[in-house]
Amino acid sequence: MLSLDALPSEAPPEYELLHPDANATAFINGWFRTGDTGAIDGDGYLTLIGHTKELINRGGEKISPGEVEAVLLQHPAVAEAAAFGVPDAKYGEEIWAAVVLRSVADTKELQVFCSTRLADFKVPKLIRVLSALPKNATGKIQRRDLAAFLKAPPKQTDPAIAIEKSAAPSSPKNQITKGV
Repeated sequence: MLSLDALPSEAPPEYELLHPDANATAFINGWFRTGDTGAIDGDGYLTLIGHTKELINRGGEKISPGEVEAVLLQHPAVAEAAAFGVPDAKYGEEIWAAVVLRSVADTKELQVFCSTRLADFKVPKLIRVLSALPKNATGKIQRRDLAAFLKAPPKQTDPAIAIEKSAAPSSPKNQITKGV
């Protein structure tokens, strides 16, 4: 992973007046710190893959939400996935995930699936099934909104709870993984 930490830039004068604190931290020696992370492939092409602000710091281990999401999306029942950090007294942050399903799967099955493809500390402690993930106008998943929404204890009338209950293991595949 490559940190695209700085781009040469000058802040517009009105920005400096309106946001002096943000300006002081974002511009260092005339370079704008974007916080973007990316990877350069064998042909030299750069692909943006995330932001440093989205990294989850679980007990000092840095976890990329994109890595966890990529694993969840490999599961045939998962249509959409979002991983994010939530405050945790022991680790600083804990990793949670939300998924939209295309077919029946339960959250324990998804955690077992992740545990076969990720280091133990990267497996989401909680996975919630939702009917849709919150997105902004450009279609990007809003992880902060998910964290705030899911941090609250679920209500019995929460649609996600109804989906989780209806997604209980019922197929032979789900029952096999349930005992693992």
